[in-house]
Amino acid sequence: MPTVSVIIPTYNRRAYVQEAIDSVLAQTYTDYEIIVIDDGSTDGTGEALRERYGDKIIYEWQENQGESVARNRGIALAQGEYIAFLDSDDLWLPEKLEKQVAYLEEHPEVGAVACQALLVDSHGEPLPGCAIQGVDIALGDLTTESLALVCAIHNASMVVVRRSIVVGVGGFDSEIQHGEDWDLYIRISAQKRIGQVCEVLSLTRVHAGGQWSSSRGDLIEPRLRDGLRVVGTAFGLLPPSLDTPCLRARAEARLYGDAALRAISTADYERGREWLATAASKDIDGWGNPKDLGERLAGYFARKEGRGAEVRGREWGHVVRETAATLPRGRLACRDRRLFLRGFLPGVFFSCVEKGDDRGVRWTFPRLLLSNPRWATNFGVWSQGLRAYVGNRVWSWLRHIVMGLKWSKPKGKI
Repeated sequence: MPTVSVIIPTYNRRAYVQEAIDSVLAQTYTDYEIIVIDDGSTDGTGEALRERYGDKIIYEWQENQGESVARNRGIALAQGEYIAFLDSDDLWLPEKLEKQVAYLEEHPEVGAVACQALLVDSHGEPLPGCAIQGVDIALGDLTTESLALVCAIHNASMVVVRRSIVVGVGGFDSEIQHGEDWDLYIRISAQKRIGQVCEVLSLTRVHAGGQWSSSRGDLIEPRLRDGLRVVGTAFGLLPPSLDTPCLRARAEARLYGDAALRAISTADYERGREWLATAASKDIDGWGNPKDLGERLAGYFARKEGRGAEVRGREWGHVVRETAATLPRGRLACRDRRLFLRGFLPGVFFSCVEKGDDRGVRWTFPRLLLSNPRWATNFGVWSQGLRAYVGNRVWSWLRHIVMGLKWSKPKGKI
């Protein structure tokens, strides 16, 4: 029997799932089986996989019932001592199984082990900004308390778990469609430690059709609803000394705040305003700081697959005005707006530079300098700002002259 059972649920991802399987076949650790549960695909996934892989994989088709049911079916078929989950649009680096299996064998008291992941776009290219996902090494093992506050294991592709533990806690909750893996980690952590290998061993793909996409406005409310349910489960497992109103409020505020930022980034300002106010009422220190909100929101706009890719030029003015209006009114409105711009504009500026939106750069550049004069000392900001105004050709000529003057030396007498 294999030591590791790799479970890959998929639904209408014919191209991505083949890349995922290939990343398993490229592992340095080879004692595994691959179980693909096709959750009702209609795009020819089954035919493509049978033709390409044959008996290299175990393939089973089922009526569409959701990812949790598909994973539970994979668990029922699994023969391995360990189970590794891989989403069909994600990828593994070659040493993932080798390093995580070694960790579990060296730490018999640990029930599961997570790694770090790199966020990539639909083409497999790293996303700008918040690229690495995973737990900080200083936090040590993941506990029910830490998982209640934030799901530091961002998706199932980062985890290898003992099959006995998964079966013992009842597998995935099929009633949860968004955050079902988070719910599973919480229930595992209540029985066994969850360790971590602090290396990037997985690639999480962010694309328009995926759950990670900030442009999927239809997923925001279901994610919030399921997240609140998971947090409720977590606090039900905590001892009374830790299940405090303050801690629970912080956990709920993070969910409302994240939903608000996603809503704002998809131009749903009304719901964004409502959820942001709720988050601030529960945790004013965490969600009442305009500068922090600006920085967080800029991260959503910076994603290549998010709405930031659609906003161009002067449209950023409308985005800024509408977004600033969602800020919870506490102190002076003008001060809040200024602090918000301090956090928001740098992310927008560099996002416009990265995607070649010169109109956006021209709109953002002077406002960035006005919001925080310290940017005036940054040569890179000036370089990109002036280039957007004068054009690539003229800027290259000016830069050549400036650099020539800087490095030229006076000639000595013969």
